Formats: sequence, C-alpha cells, structure tokens
Amino acid sequence: MLQSYQKIKAKLKQQVEEAKDNAINEVNGATSPQDATTKRDKAIGVINGIGLTEAEKAKAAKDLADAKADAIQKIKDAATAKTNEIENASILPEDKAKLKQQVEEVKDNAINEVNGATSPQDATTKRDKSHRCYQRYWLN
Repeated sequence: MLQSYQKIKAKLKQQVEEAKDNAINEVNGATSPQDATTKRDKAIGVINGIGLTEAEKAKAAKDLADAKADAIQKIKDAATAKTNEIENASILPEDKAKLKQQVEEVKDNAINEVNGATSPQDATTKRDKSHRCYQRYWLN
C-alpha cells in the first residue's frame, strides 16, 4: 500500500513538473502582457487540476467559467447603469467625461480581475469589489 501511494505521489509530482515546464514555455512565448497573464492563469488551472478526475475537472472548469461570465455581465451592467446616471446628471460636460472615463477604467480593471479568478467564489468576490468601486462615483 505504501509503495503504491509513493508511486502515485511520484507520478503526480512528475505531472506537476511537466505542467510547470509547459507553462513556462507558454508564458515565454507570449506576445503581450495580457497574453502572458492569460497563459499563466490557464497554466495555474492545469496545475491545480492535477489529480482530479476528468469529470471533476470539467465541472470545476464549467463552474468557474459560469461564475466569471456572470460576474463580468454584472460588472458591465453596473457600468452601464452608472454611465447612464452620469449622462443624465446636471453637471458640466467635462465632469461627465471624466466620471465616465473613471467608470470605464473600473469596469476594465474589474473584468481583468474576474478573468484572473481561480474559483467561482473568487470571481464573486472580485465582482463585489468592483461594485464597491462604483459607489465612489455616486452623484448626489
């Protein structure tokens, strides 16, 4: 039993090393910072998935993709609502432009954060963080 466990452990370590080496090669071949980040995040997912059954990995990947898609849509909806609020406010045009630019930056940053999430809970947490950022732009 112990010998079998040690073989499994060695095989898993080898898989992690191979995944790490592949990830480094992928990241080194990146053509932009965003590409490097995407490849890094993908590699982390691969490494974290080692040892899980294929069905568990597929479900985890689907759950994460669904959580990311939901979070991104809610971020976009919040940005649209805030932009509409700014557009309808009685403020100077240059103030509107400045506030809308800030909302756009928060939206883009939040989407990038969500895309880097490693679990559905992480995606939700990052989405909620972006909602707190939008509160800074309330017009009263």
